[in-house]
Amino acid sequence: MIFDRTKIYSVDYIIKNWKFFQSKIWILPVRGTAMRDKFESIIEYNGLKSPKNLIEINSTIGATTFIDNDDTIGMSPLSFLKKIKYGASEKKRGI
Repeated sequence: MIFDRTKIYSVDYIIKNWKFFQSKIWILPVRGTAMRDKFESIIEYNGLKSPKNLIEINSTIGATTFIDNDDTIGMSPLSFLKKIKYGASEKKRGI
């Protein structure tokens, strides 16, 4: 799942709104991980350009520590977000 400070987004929602999301600071797993490779394949398949601002991390769990402001967006397995009860009080968008 893709998430920011307050919301969780589906990949479809991100693709449909890419002009807004592309300029955010993206916290993504390093290249070669299944999640990152799948995300880049979907972006490329839809004829979109990769995020302009990118921070690569070697742990998807670590992405939650970087999501501190409105300009940052990250990626993590849904199972981890559920485990930490991420956004339990916030409305989810695009799922």
